[in-house]
Amino acid sequence: GYGGLYYFVIGSAFAAALLSIVLLIKKAWTSAKWKGIFFPFLFYLVVVAYEIMFITGHSLSRDTDLTVTVVLLFLLYYAAIMMTGLVPLNKKYKELFSHSPLKMQIVSEKGEPLLVSVGSEPPGKDVWQKILANPGSPVEKNKHTLLYTDPVPGGYVVWEENIAELQLLYSQSQELGKRIKTANALLAKEKDIKAEAARREQKLRLEGLLEKEISVKLQEATQLIRALPEKKNKKWEMGRIAMLLCYIKRRCILFFRERASEEIPIEDVMFYLKELSEFAEHVGIGLLLFGDGEEMVTSRQATLLYDFLFEVLYSRTQSGRANIVAQLLFEEEYIRFKLLLSITFVQKELISRALTKTIEKEGGSISVKELDDTASVELVFVRGGAQT
Repeated sequence: GYGGLYYFVIGSAFAAALLSIVLLIKKAWTSAKWKGIFFPFLFYLVVVAYEIMFITGHSLSRDTDLTVTVVLLFLLYYAAIMMTGLVPLNKKYKELFSHSPLKMQIVSEKGEPLLVSVGSEPPGKDVWQKILANPGSPVEKNKHTLLYTDPVPGGYVVWEENIAELQLLYSQSQELGKRIKTANALLAKEKDIKAEAARREQKLRLEGLLEKEISVKLQEATQLIRALPEKKNKKWEMGRIAMLLCYIKRRCILFFRERASEEIPIEDVMFYLKELSEFAEHVGIGLLLFGDGEEMVTSRQATLLYDFLFEVLYSRTQSGRANIVAQLLFEEEYIRFKLLLSITFVQKELISRALTKTIEKEGGSISVKELDDTASVELVFVRGGAQT
């Protein structure tokens, strides 16, 4: 027979096993494989039934070894838990690694691939020799890819880094740096010009004249900004606003330069025109601008050249995408600013009457010529200003 202590020990063991099942159910309740708990629980019931049969002396369990049988059934119980996926196991490393999106691999000390992820290629002999020559340092695989290595037991882990975006960012930063340098030089020059102009004229008079120059465009910019939330194509409208604000800013600069000096280097004028063309790209207008040299134009002519190009570009912002070719030419007696654009655009008003009258007052003229499906719009000034 069996004493009370025996039943206490056996009961404690089965209670502990039952508690492990309760904890397992609690952990697996949110798992997609929680239904698998019924399979291992079946072995637990078999163990309980076997123990009862053994204690009661049933013929099926009388000649068996209790310890061996119980241990075997519990091993099957825990094996069933692992097979059903209720307990994570450290297996299928190769499948996991091969399906990884990371371009990474583990190679032997001789460079032989052991584990390779999808999209990753084993390094060639030449590249591997460079890796061994500079362990831990990045090695160039191709123009846009670097290989990095770290030692691991029995070999190395090798992974790739795509640096194409970094290279593009570096190139853009270099170009931006050049443009900023040029802009800063202009800003420094403009600062001196503004200071000189302010000393030569009274502040109130300048403010009044400047307000007269930009008041119409300033009101238009204010109206566009207020109406922006109701517009469907906000990106397009923001491009128009940015273009208009750029014009107002540079128009103020030219206002001061007119009063500070009689002539302006054409290099400065081309910078202003190209800047305006860059803003025009945001509203679908592509402008190819030609013109260079060390020529000089009067400050008034520079202002009118800028007004002329702005009105042509801004009048096209409501007509869809357009491409325009512009060229600034210097002849012995004349300055010619030619624009080549689609014939459909000249059927509408390109230049306001107010600007046309101002240009004629300065001795300039505007002409339009039709060339098949294109048209040439030309602004002509007499070099040095209007003849008296």
